[in-house]
Amino acid sequence: MPNRSAAARALAGVAGLALLGAPDAVPLAHDERVGPSVLAIEAVEVEPPVPPPATLCRLRVRLRNRGPETVSGFVFQVRIDGREVAASSRRLYLIDLEPGAVETIRLLNFWSSENGRRPPPSGLLGVEVRLTQAHQLSVDRDRRPPVRTFVGEVPGLPLARRIEVPIRR
Repeated sequence: MPNRSAAARALAGVAGLALLGAPDAVPLAHDERVGPSVLAIEAVEVEPPVPPPATLCRLRVRLRNRGPETVSGFVFQVRIDGREVAASSRRLYLIDLEPGAVETIRLLNFWSSENGRRPPPSGLLGVEVRLTQAHQLSVDRDRRPPVRTFVGEVPGLPLARRIEVPIRR
């Protein structure tokens, strides 16, 4: 990933803030990735969209499979205001994402503020979802039930998307 200056990161953040009124998540100026991937993080969604402090928030990620194979076995890493949610990377999501399909995956809930993590002074809570692992599947639909076989890891990971969630005062 190219090294961005503080001014470039700040400008990207300000440009993203202008879009906060939209119902979809505000993406970074770019998706972080190691190389080309058949997967894309289309959105990160938080409900409620403008939570007050000490509110349980629902977190979802919308993925698109642009490749020719079914993909499953997703592992995500979640950071709230730069702090990793440790339990997030210990979950394996066995959801089949067919070629060309878009799927919304519900991740772990989080609190808008909690002990040791007060509401940010800026009023914006950073939420980052990073897809760290996924596997391509071969699905034999001629057998009953269909037989799924992992054939390899999806190249080009990790992918990340970050949004800024305004906290109600």
